[in-house]
Amino acid sequence: MSAHTLTFVDHVGGELAAIAAAVARTRSVPARAHTTVEPTAISPDAQQVLREIGAPLAEAATPFVASNVDGDLIELGGTTLANCRAHLETKRYDGPQTTAFGDASLERLALLRIARDRIEAYLDLS
Repeated sequence: MSAHTLTFVDHVGGELAAIAAAVARTRSVPARAHTTVEPTAISPDAQQVLREIGAPLAEAATPFVASNVDGDLIELGGTTLANCRAHLETKRYDGPQTTAFGDASLERLALLRIARDRIEAYLDLS
């Protein structure tokens, strides 16, 4: 992986982009996290999946402005942006906090771990 900046963009408030940027930084790759919607706080679940791999805590994403991209653009969870180096299929749990079976924390963590692992695999192959 080259040392130029990777710009990760998601469409869910920045949590997936923040995870991606934190994972990239564990590999000494400069990275930024942006979102196409209103930025949200990084959840404790997202911070947990980063701690599991020794990654630094994620910083909140900022609003995406295409003209500010100065490296490779990588879209997470969509295929709506042009000029992307890659589109990675990721998602996060957006269902109820509890279900008929109880707390949905396992579902939230599972999807965030899958996203993290896909990001790691992409970085390993780049």
